[in-house]
Amino acid sequence: MINLLKNEITKVIKKKSFLIMVIVMFGYALLTNIIYLSLNNVDEVEFVQNVASTIDDDDLDPETKAYNEALKETYDLAQKYEKSSWQYNYVITYDYDNLETIHLYEASQLFDSKIYNEAKEKHEKIVSLLKEDDWKSVVKIEMDELKEAFEEGDYTKEEYDIKLECLKMRLDKNISYAYSYQNDNLINYEESKISLLGYDDVDKLQLDEKEFYQERKETYLTSEYALKHNLNITSEISLQSVLMDFFDEFMLMIIIMVFMIAGSIMSNEYNNGTIKLLLVRPYSRIKVLLSKYLTVLICILIAILIMVVAELLIGGVTLGFSSLSNPALYYNAKLDTLQVYNIFAYLGLNIIGKLPNLIILATLVFAISTIFANTSLAIIMGFVGQFVGSLFSIFTTSSKWWLKYIISLNWDWTIYLLKSAPNIEGLSFIFSFVVCLVFLLALIIPTFLIFKHKDIVNV
Repeated sequence: MINLLKNEITKVIKKKSFLIMVIVMFGYALLTNIIYLSLNNVDEVEFVQNVASTIDDDDLDPETKAYNEALKETYDLAQKYEKSSWQYNYVITYDYDNLETIHLYEASQLFDSKIYNEAKEKHEKIVSLLKEDDWKSVVKIEMDELKEAFEEGDYTKEEYDIKLECLKMRLDKNISYAYSYQNDNLINYEESKISLLGYDDVDKLQLDEKEFYQERKETYLTSEYALKHNLNITSEISLQSVLMDFFDEFMLMIIIMVFMIAGSIMSNEYNNGTIKLLLVRPYSRIKVLLSKYLTVLICILIAILIMVVAELLIGGVTLGFSSLSNPALYYNAKLDTLQVYNIFAYLGLNIIGKLPNLIILATLVFAISTIFANTSLAIIMGFVGQFVGSLFSIFTTSSKWWLKYIISLNWDWTIYLLKSAPNIEGLSFIFSFVVCLVFLLALIIPTFLIFKHKDIVNV
Protein backbone atom coordinates (compact mmCIF):
# COMPACT_ATOMS: atom_id res chain seq x y z
CA MET A 1 0.00 0.00 0.00
CA ILE A 2 2.82 2.39 0.88
CA ASN A 3 4.57 1.58 -2.41
CA LEU A 4 1.34 2.27 -4.28
CA LEU A 5 1.03 5.60 -2.55
CA LYS A 6 4.64 6.54 -3.28
CA ASN A 7 4.22 5.64 -6.94
CA GLU A 8 1.04 7.69 -7.26
CA ILE A 9 2.57 10.79 -5.66
CA THR A 10 5.67 10.44 -7.85
CA LYS A 11 3.50 10.18 -10.98
CA VAL A 12 1.62 13.34 -10.06
CA ILE A 13 4.74 15.38 -9.29
CA LYS A 14 6.49 14.30 -12.51
CA LYS A 15 3.65 15.47 -14.74
CA LYS A 16 4.31 18.60 -16.81
CA SER A 17 0.93 19.96 -15.79
CA PHE A 18 2.03 19.88 -12.15
CA LEU A 19 5.20 21.85 -12.92
CA ILE A 20 3.23 24.35 -15.00
CA MET A 21 0.75 24.80 -12.15
CA VAL A 22 3.59 25.43 -9.68
CA ILE A 23 4.98 28.14 -11.99
CA VAL A 24 1.50 29.67 -12.31
CA MET A 25 1.12 29.70 -8.51
CA PHE A 26 4.44 31.51 -8.07
CA GLY A 27 3.41 33.96 -10.79
CA TYR A 28 0.08 34.55 -9.08
CA ALA A 29 1.87 35.22 -5.79
CA LEU A 30 4.12 37.74 -7.56
CA LEU A 31 1.10 39.49 -9.11
CA THR A 32 -0.70 39.59 -5.76
CA ASN A 33 2.26 41.23 -4.04
CA ILE A 34 2.73 43.74 -6.85
CA ILE A 35 -0.92 44.73 -6.41
CA TYR A 36 -0.39 45.11 -2.66
CA LEU A 37 2.62 47.32 -3.34
CA SER A 38 0.58 49.53 -5.64
CA LEU A 39 -2.05 50.22 -2.98
CA ASN A 40 -1.95 53.91 -2.15
CA ASN A 41 -4.27 56.42 -0.63
CA VAL A 42 -6.42 58.18 -3.20
CA ASP A 43 -4.78 61.44 -4.21
CA GLU A 44 -7.20 64.14 -3.16
CA VAL A 45 -5.60 66.90 -5.24
CA GLU A 46 -7.32 65.95 -8.51
CA PHE A 47 -10.68 65.77 -6.72
CA VAL A 48 -10.17 69.22 -5.17
CA GLN A 49 -9.16 70.68 -8.53
CA ASN A 50 -12.42 69.41 -9.98
CA VAL A 51 -14.32 70.95 -7.08
CA ALA A 52 -12.45 74.24 -7.45
CA SER A 53 -13.46 74.47 -11.10
CA THR A 54 -17.12 74.59 -10.04
CA ILE A 55 -16.80 77.42 -7.51
CA ASP A 56 -17.52 80.16 -10.07
CA ASP A 57 -20.48 78.25 -11.47
CA ASP A 58 -23.49 80.59 -11.24
CA ASP A 59 -25.88 77.64 -11.09
CA LEU A 60 -24.50 76.50 -7.72
CA ASP A 61 -26.62 77.35 -4.73
CA PRO A 62 -24.83 79.47 -2.07
CA GLU A 63 -24.60 76.62 0.44
CA THR A 64 -22.94 74.19 -1.98
CA LYS A 65 -20.63 76.94 -3.17
CA ALA A 66 -19.62 77.65 0.43
CA TYR A 67 -18.89 73.95 0.99
CA ASN A 68 -16.71 73.82 -2.14
CA GLU A 69 -14.84 76.99 -1.20
CA ALA A 70 -14.12 75.58 2.25
CA LEU A 71 -12.88 72.34 0.69
CA LYS A 72 -10.59 74.18 -1.73
CA GLU A 73 -9.19 76.42 0.99
CA THR A 74 -8.61 73.38 3.21
CA TYR A 75 -6.52 71.64 0.57
CA ASP A 76 -4.74 74.84 -0.44
CA LEU A 77 -3.63 75.21 3.16
CA ALA A 78 -2.65 71.54 3.39
CA GLN A 79 -0.53 71.77 0.24
CA LYS A 80 1.85 74.12 2.07
CA TYR A 81 3.10 71.12 4.06
CA GLU A 82 4.54 67.72 3.29
CA LYS A 83 1.99 64.91 3.10
CA SER A 84 3.91 63.07 5.79
CA SER A 85 3.63 66.01 8.20
CA TRP A 86 1.15 66.32 11.04
CA GLN A 87 0.10 69.69 9.65
CA TYR A 88 -1.11 68.21 6.37
CA ASN A 89 -3.13 65.46 8.02
CA TYR A 90 -4.57 67.76 10.68
CA VAL A 91 -5.79 70.32 8.16
CA ILE A 92 -7.34 67.65 5.95
CA THR A 93 -8.95 65.77 8.82
CA TYR A 94 -9.85 68.31 11.47
CA ASP A 95 -9.85 71.90 10.19
CA TYR A 96 -12.43 71.65 7.40
CA ASP A 97 -15.35 72.22 9.82
CA ASN A 98 -13.95 75.63 10.85
CA LEU A 99 -13.54 76.78 7.26
CA GLU A 100 -16.96 75.42 6.36
CA THR A 101 -18.54 77.48 9.15
CA ILE A 102 -16.65 80.59 8.03
CA HIS A 103 -17.72 80.26 4.40
CA LEU A 104 -21.31 79.44 5.28
CA TYR A 105 -21.53 82.64 7.35
CA GLU A 106 -19.91 84.71 4.62
CA ALA A 107 -22.40 83.22 2.13
CA SER A 108 -25.26 84.29 4.44
CA GLN A 109 -26.19 80.64 5.05
CA LEU A 110 -25.25 80.85 8.74
CA PHE A 111 -26.56 83.71 10.86
CA ASP A 112 -25.00 82.98 14.25
CA SER A 113 -22.10 85.44 14.53
CA LYS A 114 -20.86 83.87 17.76
CA ILE A 115 -20.32 80.51 16.07
CA TYR A 116 -18.66 82.27 13.14
CA ASN A 117 -16.30 84.25 15.36
CA GLU A 118 -15.33 81.16 17.34
CA ALA A 119 -14.63 79.20 14.16
CA LYS A 120 -12.57 82.06 12.69
CA GLU A 121 -10.61 82.54 15.89
CA LYS A 122 -9.83 78.84 16.14
CA HIS A 123 -8.82 78.63 12.49
CA GLU A 124 -6.43 81.57 12.85
CA LYS A 125 -4.97 80.04 16.00
CA ILE A 126 -4.54 76.68 14.23
CA VAL A 127 -2.82 78.32 11.26
CA SER A 128 -0.37 79.98 13.64
CA LEU A 129 0.40 76.69 15.42
CA LEU A 130 0.83 74.93 12.07
CA LYS A 131 3.56 77.43 11.19
CA GLU A 132 5.18 76.97 14.60
CA ASP A 133 5.06 73.15 14.22
CA ASP A 134 3.40 72.92 17.66
CA TRP A 135 0.94 70.02 17.53
CA LYS A 136 0.88 69.62 21.31
CA SER A 137 -0.68 73.04 21.72
CA VAL A 138 -3.30 71.98 19.16
CA VAL A 139 -4.13 69.03 21.42
CA LYS A 140 -4.58 71.40 24.36
CA ILE A 141 -6.97 73.52 22.28
CA GLU A 142 -8.94 70.36 21.53
CA MET A 143 -9.05 69.59 25.27
CA ASP A 144 -10.41 73.04 26.09
CA GLU A 145 -13.08 72.81 23.39
CA LEU A 146 -14.01 69.30 24.51
CA LYS A 147 -14.57 70.51 28.06
CA GLU A 148 -16.66 73.42 26.84
CA ALA A 149 -18.75 71.14 24.59
CA PHE A 150 -19.31 68.73 27.50
CA GLU A 151 -20.47 71.55 29.78
CA GLU A 152 -22.91 72.63 27.07
CA GLY A 153 -24.34 69.12 26.93
CA ASP A 154 -22.92 68.06 23.56
CA TYR A 155 -21.40 64.89 25.03
CA THR A 156 -22.37 62.41 27.72
CA LYS A 157 -19.98 61.83 30.62
CA GLU A 158 -18.88 58.51 29.09
CA GLU A 159 -18.18 60.09 25.69
CA TYR A 160 -16.34 62.97 27.30
CA ASP A 161 -14.13 60.63 29.35
CA ILE A 162 -13.21 58.57 26.28
CA LYS A 163 -12.36 61.60 24.13
CA LEU A 164 -10.33 63.16 26.96
CA GLU A 165 -8.52 59.83 27.51
CA CYS A 166 -7.53 59.74 23.85
CA LEU A 167 -6.28 63.34 23.84
CA LYS A 168 -4.18 62.63 26.94
CA MET A 169 -2.93 59.43 25.33
CA ARG A 170 -1.88 61.44 22.27
CA LEU A 171 0.31 63.61 24.49
CA ASP A 172 1.60 60.79 26.73
CA LYS A 173 2.55 58.51 23.83
CA ASN A 174 3.75 61.38 21.66
CA ILE A 175 1.29 60.57 18.87
CA SER A 176 1.08 63.59 16.59
CA TYR A 177 -1.64 64.14 14.00
CA ALA A 178 0.67 62.93 11.23
CA TYR A 179 -0.56 59.98 9.20
CA SER A 180 0.85 56.96 11.03
CA TYR A 181 -0.24 53.57 12.32
CA GLN A 182 -0.33 54.86 15.91
CA ASN A 183 -2.53 57.77 14.87
CA ASP A 184 -4.83 55.30 13.09
CA ASN A 185 -4.85 53.04 16.14
CA LEU A 186 -5.80 55.96 18.37
CA ILE A 187 -8.62 57.08 16.08
CA ASN A 188 -9.98 53.52 15.79
CA TYR A 189 -9.73 53.09 19.56
CA GLU A 190 -11.74 56.27 20.25
CA GLU A 191 -14.43 55.65 17.62
CA SER A 192 -14.96 51.98 18.50
CA LYS A 193 -14.99 52.55 22.26
CA ILE A 194 -17.63 55.27 21.91
CA SER A 195 -19.71 53.10 19.58
CA LEU A 196 -19.77 50.34 22.23
CA LEU A 197 -21.43 52.55 24.81
CA GLY A 198 -24.91 51.35 25.70
CA TYR A 199 -24.35 47.65 25.00
CA ASP A 200 -25.27 46.25 28.41
CA ASP A 201 -26.82 42.87 27.60
CA VAL A 202 -25.21 41.52 24.43
CA ASP A 203 -27.11 38.20 24.59
CA LYS A 204 -30.41 40.00 24.02
CA LEU A 205 -29.25 41.72 20.83
CA GLN A 206 -30.70 40.89 17.43
CA LEU A 207 -28.37 39.04 15.06
CA ASP A 208 -27.43 42.12 12.99
CA GLU A 209 -26.93 44.17 16.16
CA LYS A 210 -24.73 41.45 17.64
CA GLU A 211 -22.62 41.38 14.47
CA PHE A 212 -22.13 45.16 14.65
CA TYR A 213 -21.18 44.86 18.33
CA GLN A 214 -18.65 42.13 17.57
CA GLU A 215 -17.09 44.14 14.72
CA ARG A 216 -16.71 47.21 16.90
CA LYS A 217 -15.47 45.17 19.86
CA GLU A 218 -12.82 43.58 17.66
CA THR A 219 -11.68 47.02 16.45
CA TYR A 220 -11.61 48.31 20.02
CA LEU A 221 -9.61 45.39 21.44
CA THR A 222 -7.12 45.22 18.58
CA SER A 223 -6.48 48.98 18.55
CA GLU A 224 -6.14 48.98 22.34
CA TYR A 225 -3.57 46.16 22.15
CA ALA A 226 -1.73 47.87 19.29
CA LEU A 227 -1.53 51.15 21.19
CA LYS A 228 -0.21 49.39 24.28
CA HIS A 229 2.46 47.46 22.38
CA ASN A 230 3.17 50.03 19.65
CA LEU A 231 2.16 47.72 16.79
CA ASN A 232 1.32 48.50 13.20
CA ILE A 233 -1.91 46.56 12.61
CA THR A 234 -3.53 49.03 10.21
CA SER A 235 -1.24 48.56 7.21
CA GLU A 236 -2.60 46.30 4.49
CA ILE A 237 0.70 46.47 2.63
CA SER A 238 2.68 43.84 4.53
CA LEU A 239 3.56 40.18 4.30
CA GLN A 240 1.71 39.52 7.54
CA SER A 241 -1.53 41.00 6.20
CA VAL A 242 -1.30 38.80 3.08
CA LEU A 243 -0.73 35.70 5.20
CA MET A 244 -3.65 36.58 7.47
CA ASP A 245 -5.85 36.74 4.35
CA PHE A 246 -4.11 33.73 2.83
CA PHE A 247 -7.19 31.85 1.64
CA ASP A 248 -8.95 35.00 0.47
CA GLU A 249 -5.97 35.67 -1.79
CA PHE A 250 -4.90 32.18 -2.87
CA MET A 251 -7.85 29.80 -2.47
CA LEU A 252 -8.51 29.86 -6.22
CA MET A 253 -4.99 28.73 -7.09
CA ILE A 254 -5.09 25.94 -4.53
CA ILE A 255 -8.48 24.76 -5.76
CA ILE A 256 -7.34 24.72 -9.41
CA MET A 257 -4.33 22.55 -8.61
CA VAL A 258 -6.32 20.19 -6.38
CA PHE A 259 -9.13 19.87 -8.95
CA MET A 260 -6.67 19.17 -11.76
CA ILE A 261 -5.13 16.32 -9.78
CA ALA A 262 -8.39 14.93 -8.36
CA GLY A 263 -10.13 15.17 -11.73
CA SER A 264 -7.45 13.41 -13.75
CA ILE A 265 -5.87 10.90 -11.41
CA MET A 266 -8.46 8.21 -12.27
CA SER A 267 -9.95 9.38 -15.56
CA ASN A 268 -6.51 9.47 -17.19
CA GLU A 269 -6.05 5.79 -16.31
CA TYR A 270 -9.23 5.04 -18.24
CA ASN A 271 -8.49 7.35 -21.15
CA ASN A 272 -4.90 6.13 -21.56
CA GLY A 273 -5.86 2.49 -21.18
CA THR A 274 -3.47 2.01 -18.26
CA ILE A 275 -6.22 1.02 -15.85
CA LYS A 276 -5.93 -2.62 -16.97
CA LEU A 277 -2.20 -2.68 -16.26
CA LEU A 278 -2.86 -1.09 -12.88
CA LEU A 279 -5.42 -3.72 -11.87
CA VAL A 280 -3.37 -6.78 -12.89
CA ARG A 281 -0.87 -5.90 -10.20
CA PRO A 282 -1.15 -7.86 -6.91
CA TYR A 283 -3.38 -5.28 -5.22
CA SER A 284 -7.11 -5.27 -4.71
CA ARG A 285 -9.23 -2.67 -6.45
CA ILE A 286 -10.01 -1.09 -3.11
CA LYS A 287 -6.31 -0.58 -2.35
CA VAL A 288 -5.66 0.83 -5.82
CA LEU A 289 -8.48 3.33 -5.52
CA LEU A 290 -7.58 4.14 -1.92
CA SER A 291 -4.00 4.95 -2.93
CA LYS A 292 -5.36 7.30 -5.58
CA TYR A 293 -7.69 8.98 -3.10
CA LEU A 294 -5.00 9.35 -0.42
CA THR A 295 -2.74 10.89 -3.07
CA VAL A 296 -5.41 13.50 -3.75
CA LEU A 297 -5.63 14.30 -0.03
CA ILE A 298 -1.86 14.59 0.26
CA CYS A 299 -1.79 16.84 -2.79
CA ILE A 300 -4.13 19.23 -1.00
CA LEU A 301 -1.41 19.74 1.60
CA ILE A 302 1.24 19.96 -1.13
CA ALA A 303 -0.74 22.66 -2.96
CA ILE A 304 -1.15 24.68 0.24
CA LEU A 305 2.55 24.26 1.07
CA ILE A 306 3.61 25.44 -2.40
CA MET A 307 1.41 28.51 -2.11
CA VAL A 308 2.72 29.31 1.38
CA VAL A 309 6.34 28.96 0.24
CA ALA A 310 5.65 31.08 -2.86
CA GLU A 311 4.13 33.86 -0.77
CA LEU A 312 6.87 33.75 1.86
CA LEU A 313 9.62 33.99 -0.76
CA ILE A 314 8.02 36.52 -3.08
CA GLY A 315 6.16 38.43 -0.38
CA GLY A 316 9.30 38.61 1.75
CA VAL A 317 11.31 40.10 -1.11
CA THR A 318 8.63 42.57 -2.25
CA LEU A 319 6.97 43.52 1.05
CA GLY A 320 9.72 42.67 3.53
CA PHE A 321 9.90 40.11 6.33
CA SER A 322 9.76 42.56 9.24
CA SER A 323 5.96 42.36 9.65
CA LEU A 324 6.20 38.66 10.52
CA SER A 325 7.38 39.63 13.99
CA ASN A 326 3.99 41.22 14.68
CA PRO A 327 1.42 38.96 16.35
CA ALA A 328 -1.81 38.07 14.57
CA LEU A 329 -4.71 39.53 16.54
CA TYR A 330 -8.11 37.89 16.32
CA TYR A 331 -11.32 38.54 18.18
CA ASN A 332 -12.90 35.46 19.79
CA ALA A 333 -16.60 36.31 19.68
CA LYS A 334 -17.65 33.42 21.89
CA LEU A 335 -15.28 34.39 24.71
CA ASP A 336 -15.55 38.11 23.89
CA THR A 337 -11.78 38.44 24.17
CA LEU A 338 -8.82 39.17 21.93
CA GLN A 339 -6.70 36.19 20.87
CA VAL A 340 -3.02 36.81 20.20
CA TYR A 341 -1.26 34.38 17.87
CA ASN A 342 2.12 33.99 16.28
CA ILE A 343 1.46 34.59 12.57
CA PHE A 344 2.45 31.02 11.67
CA ALA A 345 0.25 29.56 14.42
CA TYR A 346 -2.61 31.65 13.07
CA LEU A 347 -1.90 30.48 9.52
CA GLY A 348 -1.78 26.87 10.72
CA LEU A 349 -5.19 27.17 12.41
CA ASN A 350 -6.56 28.83 9.30
CA ILE A 351 -5.29 25.96 7.12
CA ILE A 352 -6.79 23.35 9.44
CA GLY A 353 -10.08 25.24 9.42
CA LYS A 354 -10.21 25.32 5.61
CA LEU A 355 -9.21 21.66 5.07
CA PRO A 356 -12.77 20.25 5.32
CA ASN A 357 -13.83 22.55 2.48
CA LEU A 358 -10.94 21.42 0.27
CA ILE A 359 -11.26 17.75 1.19
CA ILE A 360 -14.98 17.58 0.42
CA LEU A 361 -14.64 19.39 -2.90
CA ALA A 362 -11.62 17.27 -3.88
CA THR A 363 -13.59 14.13 -2.97
CA LEU A 364 -16.51 15.29 -5.12
CA VAL A 365 -14.19 15.82 -8.10
CA PHE A 366 -12.43 12.50 -7.48
CA ALA A 367 -15.76 10.63 -7.24
CA ILE A 368 -17.08 12.04 -10.54
CA SER A 369 -13.75 11.35 -12.25
CA THR A 370 -13.77 7.75 -11.02
CA ILE A 371 -17.42 7.02 -11.85
CA PHE A 372 -17.69 8.81 -15.22
CA ALA A 373 -14.03 8.76 -16.34
CA ASN A 374 -14.41 12.36 -17.45
CA THR A 375 -11.85 14.92 -16.25
CA SER A 376 -13.64 17.99 -17.60
CA LEU A 377 -16.98 17.03 -16.04
CA ALA A 378 -15.31 16.33 -12.70
CA ILE A 379 -13.50 19.69 -12.59
CA ILE A 380 -16.59 21.63 -13.71
CA MET A 381 -18.72 19.98 -11.02
CA GLY A 382 -16.06 20.84 -8.46
CA PHE A 383 -16.28 24.53 -9.36
CA VAL A 384 -20.07 24.32 -9.38
CA GLY A 385 -19.92 22.87 -5.87
CA GLN A 386 -17.66 25.69 -4.70
CA PHE A 387 -19.84 28.33 -6.35
CA VAL A 388 -23.10 26.98 -4.94
CA GLY A 389 -21.48 26.64 -1.54
CA SER A 390 -20.34 30.27 -1.61
CA LEU A 391 -23.89 31.35 -2.46
CA PHE A 392 -25.16 29.89 0.80
CA SER A 393 -22.65 32.00 2.73
CA ILE A 394 -25.02 34.94 2.30
CA PHE A 395 -27.43 33.14 4.61
CA THR A 396 -25.06 33.06 7.56
CA THR A 397 -27.17 35.65 9.35
CA SER A 398 -30.45 33.83 8.72
CA SER A 399 -32.44 32.06 11.42
CA LYS A 400 -33.81 29.31 9.12
CA TRP A 401 -33.46 26.01 10.97
CA TRP A 402 -32.64 23.97 7.89
CA LEU A 403 -29.56 26.00 6.97
CA LYS A 404 -27.47 24.19 9.55
CA TYR A 405 -27.64 21.06 7.39
CA ILE A 406 -26.10 22.78 4.34
CA ILE A 407 -22.63 21.34 3.86
CA SER A 408 -20.98 24.62 2.83
CA LEU A 409 -22.05 26.21 6.12
CA ASN A 410 -20.35 23.38 8.01
CA TRP A 411 -17.10 22.90 6.12
CA ASP A 412 -15.41 26.12 7.28
CA TRP A 413 -14.07 25.22 10.72
CA THR A 414 -12.31 28.55 11.22
CA ILE A 415 -15.53 29.72 12.90
CA TYR A 416 -14.65 27.31 15.72
CA LEU A 417 -10.85 27.51 15.67
CA LEU A 418 -10.67 31.29 15.40
CA LYS A 419 -14.06 33.00 15.59
CA SER A 420 -15.68 30.47 17.94
CA ALA A 421 -19.17 31.86 17.38
CA PRO A 422 -21.19 30.60 14.39
CA ASN A 423 -24.11 32.87 13.61
CA ILE A 424 -26.51 30.08 12.61
CA GLU A 425 -28.48 28.69 15.51
CA GLY A 426 -27.76 25.04 16.27
CA LEU A 427 -24.29 24.93 14.77
CA SER A 428 -21.46 23.53 16.86
CA PHE A 429 -18.14 21.90 16.10
CA ILE A 430 -19.50 18.41 16.80
CA PHE A 431 -22.52 19.03 14.58
CA SER A 432 -20.38 20.38 11.71
CA PHE A 433 -17.95 17.46 12.07
CA VAL A 434 -20.80 14.96 11.79
CA VAL A 435 -22.36 16.74 8.78
CA CYS A 436 -19.00 16.83 6.97
CA LEU A 437 -18.31 13.18 7.80
CA VAL A 438 -21.74 12.04 6.58
CA PHE A 439 -21.36 14.03 3.37
CA LEU A 440 -17.84 12.67 2.83
CA LEU A 441 -18.97 9.07 3.34
CA ALA A 442 -21.90 9.66 0.99
CA LEU A 443 -19.34 10.48 -1.71
CA ILE A 444 -16.66 7.91 -0.89
CA ILE A 445 -18.69 4.75 -0.27
CA PRO A 446 -20.64 4.74 -3.58
CA THR A 447 -17.43 5.61 -5.45
CA PHE A 448 -15.55 2.64 -4.01
CA LEU A 449 -18.52 0.28 -4.51
CA ILE A 450 -18.99 1.33 -8.15
CA PHE A 451 -15.28 1.03 -8.89
CA LYS A 452 -15.09 -2.39 -7.20
CA HIS A 453 -17.76 -3.80 -9.52
CA LYS A 454 -16.93 -1.70 -12.58
CA ASP A 455 -16.46 -3.63 -15.81
CA ILE A 456 -13.16 -2.52 -17.34
CA VAL A 457 -12.86 -5.24 -19.97
CA ASN A 458 -14.01 -2.89 -22.72
CA VAL A 459 -12.30 0.19 -21.39
